[in-house]
Amino acid sequence: MKRWMKWLGLGIVCLVALTHPGLGWAKTHHFDKLFAHVGKHFGIPGLLLKAIAMQESDLHPLAINIAGKDYWPQNEEKALKLIRYAQRTHRNFDVGLMQINRWWLQKWALDPEVLLNPIDNVFCGAHILAGEIDRGGRTWKAIGHYHSHTPERAMNYAARIRKHVSRLLAG
Repeated sequence: MKRWMKWLGLGIVCLVALTHPGLGWAKTHHFDKLFAHVGKHFGIPGLLLKAIAMQESDLHPLAINIAGKDYWPQNEEKALKLIRYAQRTHRNFDVGLMQINRWWLQKWALDPEVLLNPIDNVFCGAHILAGEIDRGGRTWKAIGHYHSHTPERAMNYAARIRKHVSRLLAG
């Protein structure tokens, strides 16, 4: 029952992302507005979501990581080919702006193609981060857990996000 409720909650979040009348501009890659809007929905600073996307994908909406190797496909068709290859060969992969891991796709029963859409990707990433913040509070440790629950990896990740946030605040 609990798993079903989580899936339903994510489905509602993604449905809101797809149907919200104010989000049409996201298709034109105005990601600052997207991060701000999604951040407001989850109570997370949009700047923090942007910093995570900078670290994860360098703000490339079609970025794919397969088993630690980054790919920057030029279109959705090429991105899907990479994803299908990773699935076929049982390799770990991450998708899109927020680099959503295949584990989440399996957990939520989502087709990876959905996450090539920046709106859906940022909503899912914010959902993951919000869960970590709910568990660990508004701490750098919780932000590090977006990437890993291994203490050293989480700490290093949080430090990289902190640097991105500092750069964004400096203008």
